[in-house]
This record gives sequence, structure tokens and C-alpha cells, in this order.
Amino acid sequence: MYIIHTPGGMSIQWYHSTGIIVLQYSTTNTSASSTRGLCGCCDGNPADDLKLPNGTVVRDIEDIPLFLHSWMVDTSEEPDYSRRIGNNCTTGNCSKCFHMLNQIPFSQCHHKVSPDQFCDKIWAGDVHYKENQCDFLAAYVAICYTHNVCINWRKRDFCPLKCPPGKVYQPCVNTCKTKTCLNREYYEESTCSYIREECVCEHGTILHRADSAFCVTEDRCVCTDNDGFPRAPGEVWNGSGKSCCLYSCMENGSVVAVEPDCGDLPILLCEREGEYPINVLEQGACCPKKICECNLTICDVDVPPCEKGNKLVIGYSPLSCCPEYICECDPLACPIAPPPDCRDDQFLVEVREETCCSSFLCVCESCMDPVPSCSDDQILAVYLNTTTRCCPLYHCVCDWNLCPEASVDCAPGSALVRKSVPGQCCPRLAMWY
Repeated sequence: MYIIHTPGGMSIQWYHSTGIIVLQYSTTNTSASSTRGLCGCCDGNPADDLKLPNGTVVRDIEDIPLFLHSWMVDTSEEPDYSRRIGNNCTTGNCSKCFHMLNQIPFSQCHHKVSPDQFCDKIWAGDVHYKENQCDFLAAYVAICYTHNVCINWRKRDFCPLKCPPGKVYQPCVNTCKTKTCLNREYYEESTCSYIREECVCEHGTILHRADSAFCVTEDRCVCTDNDGFPRAPGEVWNGSGKSCCLYSCMENGSVVAVEPDCGDLPILLCEREGEYPINVLEQGACCPKKICECNLTICDVDVPPCEKGNKLVIGYSPLSCCPEYICECDPLACPIAPPPDCRDDQFLVEVREETCCSSFLCVCESCMDPVPSCSDDQILAVYLNTTTRCCPLYHCVCDWNLCPEASVDCAPGSALVRKSVPGQCCPRLAMWY
């Protein structure tokens, strides 16, 4: 928490953990009634809090932006968010607010901060508090803390306060000053007239600086680097992000520049062909390191001659940083020949020759008509008008030479004649006189 005391008797408390700001006037303050602006007139009369610089009091909710602009100082930003809606518990439903504040942790503060008034003036007219229960309860507890009423209300599963690393949540803190590395020699714990909830350093650590978020052990209070980080005696760090500027923390709190102790670099074995080890110094590093770098001058490379139609291509292998030369087909170097005109029963195919160049051929489609099966006295013949087709048409033709020989002996003066028989290939034999 940060607190500012003004000459006019006002104290401004900022709870940076919750974002809540509490304004208080001392009991002896005589200028409270003369305040104006966003905080109101502070005269106990809420009806005149929305007073313009010219003395006019804003009554309608539509005129609230006019009130805000009237007290606005020169800035590059314009207000674009309004959270007030102008309701109270008379015009709105405050049952949810009463239910929250009537819980046991908050009931012990009712005699100091009335739930009826708080719900009527704070909750009912504020959209943000209606939608954010934890922020509303934190505002109620903050006012209770100004009356020294301790409320331990946050739980791990209910409105937890997330603290930065090295800090823990603690309610009802009553110390005025926090122990830091700067005041640790003369620090005396004192009790303030108010309490607060805060993220405090874990046990055994103190705050590095009053405006710092680092909690450190006291041995790390000795030095502070140029970025504001605590350093312990004997600790060495690099003060530059781009080069090497080493510093060391001494026991007396002084910071001295030191030279890097790099020592001998370990031997690096480069396994890939064409590599050799070199020393490099990376940005922000103080000591060089060895890496394997390719050196093409030590590569033993045989460049092959490529035949006509091929071109030389350079490639690389993961196992070597030396280039590999291979001959690949270059389609642009092949002669351009028009494809032939294929018949209807053919289709065009591209074939690769012995070289890398391609040529086109007309290929017959598969023949779907079956070849007939001929009997023993028939031979397979082709229709002459289909010989030029991919799939010629076949038919069976009778061949008398395949018929069995005649076993009839003719009588003198007679001859053997053959007579065709319908449905048969071989003729019927008979004697003719």
C-alpha cells in the first residue's frame, strides 16, 4: 500500500494489490467542506456532490458525462467508460448486496459501516460492483480497515488475491513502514492508526526497495545492479545485453568490473564431411564457444559430365556439408514432337526412352469380344474388313481337309461325290453312276 498525506489534512491510500483508493480527512480538518471535483463536496450531503465548477449541480444521470468533462484536466485521452447508473436501493433490488454483507466475516463491521447505506450508495448505482463481487467486497473491507476492524475474508477458493513471486497474502497489516534493504540497519517496527490487506514478503525475506517488487534474503541486500536487481557478495553478472560487461558484488557493497574467466574450450569433434571447428562469440556472451562450420575448400567433389537432355543438379545430404552433383533429366532440352492421331479404339500414352526424353504412342484398348471356339473340322478365320482394327473379328470356317477320309469303295463305272449337309461341316459321301 502507498499513502500520501496532503497539507490539507487528507490522506490518500492506494492499495496497489486491489487497485482501491481510500480518501480520508483528519478529524481536525477544516477544509473538508471546501473540496470540489470528482470526490464531491465532502459536506455530508450527497445531493451536491455532482457540482460543476460554476456551482451548478447535476441532477440527471444523462448529464454525468458533462460533470466529468467539466473537471477534466489537459490529457490525451477521452473518457469512454461510464459505470454509474444512478440507482439506489429504493429504485433497485439490493437483496444480493445485503446477502453478501450479512455473511459472518463482514458482520463484525456492521456497527461501523452500515450495509444499508453501503448498498444504497455504492452497490446499487455501480454496474462494475454489481458484476464483480470480489471488487465490491474489497471496497467494503477497505472502509472497514479505516475503522481498524479486521476482516479475514479472502480464501483460496473465494476472491483470492494473487501475489507476485516471493510474497504472500496477509490481512490486517498494521505496520506503517516495511523493512527494506535500505532501512534494515535502523528499522523499528511501528504500529499505524489503520490496517490494510497486502502482499508481504515471505518469512526470512525483506523488501529490496520500497518501490520494488523483489523480496530477498538480507545477504542479497549488499549490491544492486544497473537494472535494479539485488545481488549478493561474490555474484557476477553481465551488465550488457549486447556485449560483455561483467561486474562483481563486493562485501562492502561496491560493484567492480571483472574480466571473464573463460578457460580452455573443450575439444569439439565435427562428424560431418567438410566441417571443421571454429570459435564464435555470440551477442551478449563473454566467452567464445566452438561450433562446426562448413568449409567447401576441403571437399573432394567429382562433377560428372551429363549426357544430352540432362542437366547438372547440386544437392546436399544431412550427413555432409559438401555438395553432391547428379545429372537429372531436363525436359526443356528434349525435342518437341507432335503426338500422333490415334484411332477411336486406341489411346495415347507417353513413354520414357533410354534417354530422359519422352515419346508418344497409340496403344490399343483391351479386346472385350471373346474368340470363338471351333470344332475339329473347322479352322479359325478373320473377317478381312477388320484386320486393321485393334480387335479383329474372328469366325469358324469349315475345312473339308479336316474331315475323315472316305472308306467307301466305288464299283466299276461309278464315282464318289460329296454332298453338303445342312448343319454339318463335313459333306455326305455317295456313289454316282
